[in-house]
Amino acid sequence: MKMLRTACCLAAALLASSCGYHLNATASPSLAGMNSFSVSMFRNNSLYPEIGMMVTTAVTDSLEKSGCMRLAAPRLADCTVSGCVSSVDRSVLRASPLDSALSSEIGLTVYVNYTVTDNKTGKVLVSGTSSGQASYFNNDITSIQTAEQSALSYAARLAADDLVTNLTLP
Repeated sequence: MKMLRTACCLAAALLASSCGYHLNATASPSLAGMNSFSVSMFRNNSLYPEIGMMVTTAVTDSLEKSGCMRLAAPRLADCTVSGCVSSVDRSVLRASPLDSALSSEIGLTVYVNYTVTDNKTGKVLVSGTSSGQASYFNNDITSIQTAEQSALSYAARLAADDLVTNLTLP
């Protein structure tokens, strides 16, 4: 009877653990031994004052969701992710058919430079660049500022996801 109960509990635990995705990303070999991270505020070299905070928040969220390391206070973390938003480029993706001087769709690309530093040795473990693209429409339905802000936030999140992908792939 005790053996049957143990087998049922084991089967239930196995079944419960397979109900969702539990595969976590693994850090790249250059981050071997790093179990926790902190993210310092990303500097901003663009003309968009809020983008540094957006990227910092997005990188923190994306790293936490990846599961490859846990978030820790800066003084307790094994490594620190830092960097800067090097630029935000705007481009015309579509012009108005009625007025060639009026952009109907505008693209934004956020470029981010980053480094991961070992907090014990001060050695740079990884450095690189990432980017994210989004677009918004210039129409009478929505406020252009609101549409641009949403696109900027989305591009920042995509740049952060690209950064984390670079850190989690071998």
